Amino acid sequence: MRRVVAIAVLLCAARVAAAAPVRRTIGVVTVGEKELRTAVGGHMEDWLREHGHEVVIPPLSPDAANTLANCLTLDDLVCAKGVFKARAKTDMLVYVRIEKTGADVAFNVYWFETGKDPVLQKQVCTACSSTSWQGITDPLLQQLAGEGVGESHSRWPALSLMGGGVATLAAGGVFLYYGSLDGPDRKYIYPDSTAVGIALCAVGAGAAIGGTLLLIQSGSSSSGPVATASHGQISVGWAGRF
Repeated sequence: MRRVVAIAVLLCAARVAAAAPVRRTIGVVTVGEKELRTAVGGHMEDWLREHGHEVVIPPLSPDAANTLANCLTLDDLVCAKGVFKARAKTDMLVYVRIEKTGADVAFNVYWFETGKDPVLQKQVCTACSSTSWQGITDPLLQQLAGEGVGESHSRWPALSLMGGGVATLAAGGVFLYYGSLDGPDRKYIYPDSTAVGIALCAVGAGAAIGGTLLLIQSGSSSSGPVATASHGQISVGWAGRF
């Protein structure tokens, strides 16, 4: 029985660990209009952090950034992809070329991601003021990070972690149940399973709570699976606001 219990604990722990999301790194490089590139780069880095990305500074060495700039000046995306793959310090990269003509500012935003082709979005901020360009860059980032390429902070890893936590809680409840059995009329009695049940419930609760926090952080609804365990009894359900 103890061997079975140990295997069950390891399997449940492995399932929870496998469900944990892996955060990918991203960086921002801005070139072009000197008066704007620092402000634009800083704003984009803040935006990415607020949306769950791990920002790395700098994502490229100066030499790699110059090589990438040369590729993009020639509109050679194959060259640019090769530079990103070989020399980037991050899993993803936002490369922004800013061009100012009078009061208009053009934004050429390239999104690089490991294993995928680069994506380019172009927008012009007409009669651009000191902050109105944010109304251009923010939707571009939203499209590239969310709809266009794939959201790094998807709700599915969080849901997987929550589901694994609930499953582990359920397993803990089963062990608690068998640990509570006693008396001469009981054919199978496993008093040692109580401690295992408590451990599984603790692991499951931690995973469920962690998944809930990730789901909230990703901007999804404040709903999710819930489970409660007591001596010899467990209940699983879904609660929240929709």
